[in-house]
Amino acid sequence: MLDHSKQNHAPEELVKSPSVIKRLLSNPLLLLVALVASVGGFLFGYDEGAISSIQEMPAFKERFPMDSTEDGLVVSILQIGGLLGTYFIGTIADTISRKYSIMVALAIFLLGSSLQVSAPVVNQLIVGRFIAGIGIGSLSVLGPLYQSELAPADLRGSIVAMYMISVSTGVAVSFWIDFATSHVVGDISWRLPLLIQIGFAVLMAVGVVFIPFSPRWLSHVGREEEAYRVLTRLRRGVNVDEEWKEIKVMTMFEHQIEESQLEEMDKPRDHAPGALNSLRRWSKKEFVRYASVLRQGMWRRVLLGCTLMFLQQFLGTAAIIYYAPSIINTVGVTNLDTKLIATGAIGIIKISGCFTAMLLVDKLGRRKLLLTGSTVIMLSMATIGTLQFLFGHSWPQHQAEGWLCVAMIYVYVYIFGTSYGPIPYIVGSELFPLRVKAKAMAITTSAHWLFTFIMGFIAPSILAKSPPAMFFMFAGFGVLSFLFVLFILPETKGKTAMEVDAMFGGGTADKDVILMKQTRDKVDQLLEKATVEYKA
Repeated sequence: MLDHSKQNHAPEELVKSPSVIKRLLSNPLLLLVALVASVGGFLFGYDEGAISSIQEMPAFKERFPMDSTEDGLVVSILQIGGLLGTYFIGTIADTISRKYSIMVALAIFLLGSSLQVSAPVVNQLIVGRFIAGIGIGSLSVLGPLYQSELAPADLRGSIVAMYMISVSTGVAVSFWIDFATSHVVGDISWRLPLLIQIGFAVLMAVGVVFIPFSPRWLSHVGREEEAYRVLTRLRRGVNVDEEWKEIKVMTMFEHQIEESQLEEMDKPRDHAPGALNSLRRWSKKEFVRYASVLRQGMWRRVLLGCTLMFLQQFLGTAAIIYYAPSIINTVGVTNLDTKLIATGAIGIIKISGCFTAMLLVDKLGRRKLLLTGSTVIMLSMATIGTLQFLFGHSWPQHQAEGWLCVAMIYVYVYIFGTSYGPIPYIVGSELFPLRVKAKAMAITTSAHWLFTFIMGFIAPSILAKSPPAMFFMFAGFGVLSFLFVLFILPETKGKTAMEVDAMFGGGTADKDVILMKQTRDKVDQLLEKATVEYKA
């Protein structure tokens, strides 16, 4: 029986305080969890921003003379690594824990970053970015997952949102570091920003040493006592019996779902060698789990989630962030310092957009913000495209129009941060019932990395051939996104899993409710029996 008598206590007014900041400051362990896990998002944003400005530095261009296709490959190869990382890290996290998986991801990222810093030739730079991408992709899954499993229910959204804000913060910091090092002579001007990101990763690794295992993972592997102790430390004075019981219920629920899905596979098929049989069984498990995502009522939801990720990238965010200095150059701002300062402002504006989204998304709903985003993105991109078409060959005589284009880029970045930046992830988490949520979100997250790769790869070629065409393309996708949201995407704000099921069909949520009730009754019986035995 668990010993519930030893619990640390925080002042009652802090435990129940509505202020997120006040509660985090009163709970150092929870604050450490939130901050350490968010560094993974910071590293992702930092890499996004750093490479865009590094490619404009004279020393980098001299070291790696490349055409637009090679430029696109150097930038976008990280996304292919990220795609692999998001797929494989889930199995590793379930096996060795979220905490140790973060360390594995950081080790991969450090290896890739080291190869980039020391790269004498472009091939090593590309390999380094691919390996670093595996680490970044893994952290993009592990950070929010770890935060959501350790945060109290009423703070979960705010703490996970810290990860998204940290991505924008990483972009902003990298832009300004690049601006500072651009004045240094020689290769150190571009190698130093890459070296600094290694420092941030090492700092995160040190922090991981001091954070606890996820209580949910501990329960999953049968370490119940330890799960209870971690919860007690995290909640500081709040009775954790009910929360611990809910974790136990969820663990048993997931085991029952897996058993029902893999029923047929448990029958002996052959007498293959142990290792081969284990690999075959794992492959079958993965196939069955992903196949369940595409059953009746699910494939449409997956398609909606992937379409949102497609629109997120083809509205231009990857191109704007990765190639900001080049894009600003195309609107007539050619001085290197001015370009990098103008680029640095993008990071700050992106952060403000994310904060606005946090304030409005649960008040206005998802569709209203997306429709507003589509409209403003379409208008801002069409404005830039038109000005590019009219004055692209004579910017020195039309500096006012050039700076109007820069202003429209800022408008775009802000409105994107309030709409298509965070909302595809929010809607993706609300579309799916519990039994398929993890796999379904893995598919939509993989779609994000794939579409980011495509856009990152083709953007420099389009920009080199016809800058107006690129902005008109983004404006066109703005129109398509508006129509998609207006006529196809349902509002998911405040909807229960059963209400979402009613929209799409399938009845999966109803089955989950019944199974969940049966599981909860079973856990209650086990706890009651354990209490009687303990007292005896």
